[in-house]
Amino acid sequence: MRNYLLILLLLPFMLKSQTVSQIYVHTDRGAYFPGDTVWFKAYVMNEGLLDTESQNLYLNIGNADGVIQQRSVLLLKNGMAAGHLVIPRESGATNLFLNAYTTEMATYRELYYIRAIPLIQESTTAPLITDVPFKDSEIQLETYPIEGSYIAGVDNELLVKSYFKRGKGVFPRKDELQIQQGGLVYVQL
Repeated sequence: MRNYLLILLLLPFMLKSQTVSQIYVHTDRGAYFPGDTVWFKAYVMNEGLLDTESQNLYLNIGNADGVIQQRSVLLLKNGMAAGHLVIPRESGATNLFLNAYTTEMATYRELYYIRAIPLIQESTTAPLITDVPFKDSEIQLETYPIEGSYIAGVDNELLVKSYFKRGKGVFPRKDELQIQQGGLVYVQL
C-alpha cells in the first residue's frame, strides 16, 4: 500500500520530467518567390510557457524529396529566436519545407516542427499573343497580366486587347467572351 501511495505522489514529477517542448514558427509572409528572403521568429514552448532551458534551435529548409537545401543553428534566448533564410533562386518546386527542432528532439523526428512554404513560380512576363479565326476575318488577341506577370498555378487577372488584323479594335460585350480549355479566347459578335 505504501508503494502505491509513493508512486501516486511521485507521478506528477515523473510526468513533468518527460514533457516535450513544442516549436512554433511565424514567417513574414504566407508565400514566396524563388530568391526571396524568409524572415521568421521561432518560439519554443514547454507546458504553455517559453522554454528557457533549450539553448539551440535547428532550422532546415528542404524540398519534397527530403533533400535539405539550407541549415541554420539559432541561439535561443528565453525560448525565442529570430532570423532569416534565403530561398534558392533555382528552385522549381511549388513548395519547400521548413523543419525545426531542438537538441532534445533531434532523435525523435516525429516531434519536429514541419511547415510547407508555398513557392510562386513566375511563368512569363511577355504578352500572350494568339491568332483566333473569326468568321471570314482574323482577330488578334493580346493578354497582359494585371499584376505584372503570369503566375503558374494561380488564377490570374488579365487585360485582353483585341483587334482585327488591319488594326480596327474589337469591342465585345462582357457576356460574349467564352474562355475555352487550352487558353484560347473565342469572341462571338
